[in-house]
Amino acid sequence: MKTPSSLLLSDPVERLPGVGPKRALLLREEGIESVEDLLFTFPFGFEDRSDMRDPSRITPSFTGWMKGQVLRAAFRWIPKRRMPLVQAWVGDPEAPLSLLFFNQKYLLASLKPGLWLAFYGTVQEKPRGGLEVVPRRFRISPQEPREGVFPLYRKIKALGGGTLTSLISKALEACPIDEVLPEGMRQELKLPSRASSLKLLHKGEGEGLKEARESLVFEEFFLFHFRMMLFKSLTQEEKKERAYLPPEEAPEPFESALKMSLTCDQRRAFQEIGKDMASPVAMQRLLQGDVGSGKTLVALLAAFHALRSGSQVVFLAPTEVLARQHFSRVQRMELFKPFRPTLLCGSLPAPEKRKTLEGLASGELRFALGTHALFQEGVQYKELGLVIIDEQHRFGVAQRTSLTWKGRNPDLLVMTATPIPRSLFLTLYSGLKVSVLREKPFPGGEIKTRVVPLSKRADSWRWMAERCASGGQGFLVFPLIEESEKSELEALEEGFEAFGRLYPGVKAAMLHGKMKAAEKERIRERFEKNEISLLFTTSVIEVGIDVPSASFIMVEHPERYGLAQLHQIRGRVGRRGEESFCFLLGGGGGEKSKERLKILLATQDGFKIAEEDLRLRGMGEPTGVRQWGEGAFRLGDPVEDWDLLKRAYGEAGKALTEGRFSAKMERMREELLENRVRVGIS
Repeated sequence: MKTPSSLLLSDPVERLPGVGPKRALLLREEGIESVEDLLFTFPFGFEDRSDMRDPSRITPSFTGWMKGQVLRAAFRWIPKRRMPLVQAWVGDPEAPLSLLFFNQKYLLASLKPGLWLAFYGTVQEKPRGGLEVVPRRFRISPQEPREGVFPLYRKIKALGGGTLTSLISKALEACPIDEVLPEGMRQELKLPSRASSLKLLHKGEGEGLKEARESLVFEEFFLFHFRMMLFKSLTQEEKKERAYLPPEEAPEPFESALKMSLTCDQRRAFQEIGKDMASPVAMQRLLQGDVGSGKTLVALLAAFHALRSGSQVVFLAPTEVLARQHFSRVQRMELFKPFRPTLLCGSLPAPEKRKTLEGLASGELRFALGTHALFQEGVQYKELGLVIIDEQHRFGVAQRTSLTWKGRNPDLLVMTATPIPRSLFLTLYSGLKVSVLREKPFPGGEIKTRVVPLSKRADSWRWMAERCASGGQGFLVFPLIEESEKSELEALEEGFEAFGRLYPGVKAAMLHGKMKAAEKERIRERFEKNEISLLFTTSVIEVGIDVPSASFIMVEHPERYGLAQLHQIRGRVGRRGEESFCFLLGGGGGEKSKERLKILLATQDGFKIAEEDLRLRGMGEPTGVRQWGEGAFRLGDPVEDWDLLKRAYGEAGKALTEGRFSAKMERMREELLENRVRVGIS
């Protein structure tokens, strides 16, 4: 094993003292695989315990951090509240301070006499004399608590925040921090070093904190742009080795099979795609449009055009639910049957997966739809000509690279259901051409959107039950709840059970991300066939769930969602132009939250909503920032850090042109080239 002094940023996290196999597994499940991943796991906040008072220095109504040594602890039951109470006494035995821990019986075993408590709360005077505190936050330790500012890290299952603090502290001390920007660039741009910036951000106090964050955000944006530009330059070095039939011949049989006409926007988008596909240089195009504008149909038309010209096509979706929905749709379309469409997902049984891989490698199977399994090592394609990526913001550059280099410079079509403001697009996606869909195949149907107070929940549930009884279908969406409260799944299950007790005759079911793939697919199919009237779900339905008969949706606590995300969720209903309803149950939160909801009530234009979302979040609100991003930014926010994003874009282009590479940038280039060789491209 390596000693701490010989640690490298690229080392697996288990090389760090204190990380065994079990801890390493817990960290990996949270995306922390290397020492560098650990160091770039930043605190979400800080506790200022720089002036903790002992019981002799406190007075009634004081609010802040205090400390005291445990004298004794006791347990009792409170009949009126129907809950357990653990009471501890700290400080002076002659005039002890009483601490009350409601509904935390487990603490009795931990509060041993002689241990120390650091706790935060408000001091109250007891009716019969003396002082007491109901701690809002507390720490138990064998030694007297240290004063200072302490980082707060996200919870990682069985690992406490203290464990993560200790591991990060060890890594900062033991691991040399390599620079990743070209030599001299930090000095030219007056940016502090990477090492000092990392240490300062984990410390959370001291001069230069703002500059330290800006330095690391610039670095993150710079490497993102550099990789995008490098990928584009490498893919344009080679010409395509395939030819397509005339694109103008594709729409007619496609429309005949659908028994419907394409919109003018859909026709124009396909003409742009067809022109790119006819070019000797590989297509890199983004297809963006509002909810219900028919992006999937345009993508399937492009797939049909490539298939009838002799190429293989891959259609990548971010979730198995969405992949199976696309696959089900393709299976129902007669014109795709000659091309042997197949599904490739992680949940496929081994024999079926092996047979699928053989068919793709031989070229017998021409059209593959699925999830991340499509670009895993060992998956080979004989004549991959077109790669389609749905909801591209959920896939990083490396993942897109892995898939596109499974073929000889295949065409790339990426889609997003979240309209991207023009200013953001020009910087984040400058390497892509763009086609926009504004027109909807089924215009006219209004989604009546209303904010409903929580006090009206019972009335809303009754309305939904009556709607289901008359043949209607809809969704009840529960939000992601903060870690300090009950989990998202618990809230969903409680709501489902409560509704079932009140309305046992309603055909209801749950759909959430922790269900097994086969169960999710079974629920989705039953809902599509109207065997289920009401679906209790989470934001898992935000992307792509297309059930035309669904006509109402209720969203619990809409203030916990971003504006663009709410628009996506609302778009699950009214998909065939009929009158539909969206109820936002709760609608609390601050002024910005209320302004978001006002915008949602005022318009159903996704492009207007995207611009308003950018305006609101540009004023300092980070909610839902990765709705447009790569999902690759650990610290930077493309909206709040707009100036840094533009600056990094310019510097990355200049560095690539001048060949001014750091060791990190050289490794990125080598990895891209090695990846090409590994997947069979000279």
